[in-house]
Amino acid sequence: MVTQCHGTSSPLFGRFCRSILSTKHDAAVHPINETESNEFKAFNEKVTQMFRSLSSVESHELLSVSWISKLLEGFLSCQEQFRALLSKNKACLRKHGLETSLSDYFERSLKSLDVCNAIRDGIEEMKLWTKQIDIALRVLNNQKTLGEAQFRRVKRALNDLEMKINDGKESGSNLAQRNRSFNLKKLRYQESEPLTHSQSFTWSVSRSWSASKQLQVIGKNIMLPKRSENIATNGLVLVIYTMSHVLHFVMWALVAAIPCQGRRAQSSFIFPKNHTWGFLMFSLQQRILDEYKKRDRKNTCGLLKEIHGSVSRSWSASKQVQAIGNNIVVPKRSEFIATNGLVLAIYTMSHVLHFVMWALVAAIPCQGRRAQSSFIFPKNHTWGFLMFSLQQRILEEYKKRDRKNTCGLLKEIHGVEMYTRYINGFSDTTKFPLEEEHEGEMKKKNEKLGIVYESLQNGLDPLERQVREVFLEIVRFRMEELDVLARPHE
Repeated sequence: MVTQCHGTSSPLFGRFCRSILSTKHDAAVHPINETESNEFKAFNEKVTQMFRSLSSVESHELLSVSWISKLLEGFLSCQEQFRALLSKNKACLRKHGLETSLSDYFERSLKSLDVCNAIRDGIEEMKLWTKQIDIALRVLNNQKTLGEAQFRRVKRALNDLEMKINDGKESGSNLAQRNRSFNLKKLRYQESEPLTHSQSFTWSVSRSWSASKQLQVIGKNIMLPKRSENIATNGLVLVIYTMSHVLHFVMWALVAAIPCQGRRAQSSFIFPKNHTWGFLMFSLQQRILDEYKKRDRKNTCGLLKEIHGSVSRSWSASKQVQAIGNNIVVPKRSEFIATNGLVLAIYTMSHVLHFVMWALVAAIPCQGRRAQSSFIFPKNHTWGFLMFSLQQRILEEYKKRDRKNTCGLLKEIHGVEMYTRYINGFSDTTKFPLEEEHEGEMKKKNEKLGIVYESLQNGLDPLERQVREVFLEIVRFRMEELDVLARPHE
């Protein structure tokens, strides 16, 4: 006998259950027992609770690092319960209606892997931004009073940060252009103050500098010491000779592997084969050059095995999200009955996946990210209505903050952009030394920047790990279910 479903969080789910109960023939052929009904209700409630929790924050907290982390945590939890639900109903997975729905879901999940890769790249880019914020905060926090020279250094760091953020809006940005404000000679002429430790890590190289030519200079005239020199120095001259070759090889390997300015086709250098270490260097060099020829990589930016981008240059995050959400069709009543309701769970999870990918692309800088558009979510479900409401709130914040040209809607990005605008406006209207009122105002703004920095510094690494976990979970789940579908009928 079929047991009626009570108190489900989904009206559609309830209507399906009532329809089944009102049809004696269907009930007899496709019984849904109380245990199965409770499993579906638990999954539905899990999804609803996830979006209810995400909706409970204030609007200005939406799309913060902590909120995105909470979103991914919720997705992984729902995915785990979804996996358990399918695992308990393996016998239904080969039914035609369910097999088609699962196949569609796997297609969507495959598309989401590219989004995860693009988001990871965006997070890596944001980690670089924190270096400029750190420079600004160090200067601001290490001075009792902010003078014009210190303010200039803060402004320069923030201008470089703004350049990096703007690079996130446009494709094909030149790496050398990003660092042009940190030319060593320019800094020496502009500042007469002692150079801080933090600055030494921000200098770039001149545009005419060449990595290949620099390598030649490093390896030039490394002369084998004479026997008399070796005796006179108790062998120390041979140690220096050895270390010179080690330094040369290390720099050669780095330039071979990593994209850098002035890197040309790899050439070989002579190493002393009469020494064991020299012969090993020579052998390693030949093996690397052989790989270089095998892979036909004469025009590559670097020999590092996985240095290429995560996605192709023509790939677009916005188009990918649109493809993930295409044709998520409400299951028919007959499909619901034939699959014991599993088809509705897949329908629900498809919308969850779509929303999560949409929110990630909205928040994090990534390739092919455009102005945010809305998507239709099923408002007749409680979880669907919560998705729709969240989406509308996010789009409202997007309009309020006037962020049409931003590289990402992440709350922390907005904080950095606002502070940079403040500093630029402040420099145009303020004279030094600062008046007490202006200094107090500046300290309050600095405290806000410090909060943004802490959020990015402490949150980006865990967030990147979560994106990776989402990626791996999607892959694992897909492989497991495809394995089940590929097995012979038991």
